[in-house]
Amino acid sequence: MNATDAGIKNILLVDDEKSFLLSLAEGLKDSGVGLGILTAENGRQALEAFRAGSRIDLLVTDLKMPEMNGFELLASVEKDFPGTRVIVLTAFVTPEIDEQLKAIRDYVCIEKPVEFDELRRRIMYELGFVPGQGEMFGIKEDSGRFEFLTETYLAP
Repeated sequence: MNATDAGIKNILLVDDEKSFLLSLAEGLKDSGVGLGILTAENGRQALEAFRAGSRIDLLVTDLKMPEMNGFELLASVEKDFPGTRVIVLTAFVTPEIDEQLKAIRDYVCIEKPVEFDELRRRIMYELGFVPGQGEMFGIKEDSGRFEFLTETYLAP
């Protein structure tokens, strides 16, 4: 699957922990839907992917990275590629970090260590996929609302 094919949703994963980055990329490739996966180990490489003309439907990024951190990346993406959907992953969620993020834009923020199924569901939601009629593997209650968790997704 090529990340430039029409109809494929492209995700740019950015994290300086190479083993985490590769396992996340592999897990998403095996998700059963048309996803193009691009990876970068820091904000500078991620910005190069944007500027090279890659169509990026969702940016999933860490904050603490060498060369260009996630805050700098998010500020550049917001300025040059506004409206890009973003999920922030970080092990360091503090009120200060939350304020710094909100100063740029209100982002979805998921704390590390991340539970892969939770992240996958959030990625699918952000990309517009909806749960399909697949085999049910769980029910989640959230404030009195029940959500059926399935393994398959319908394209947007």
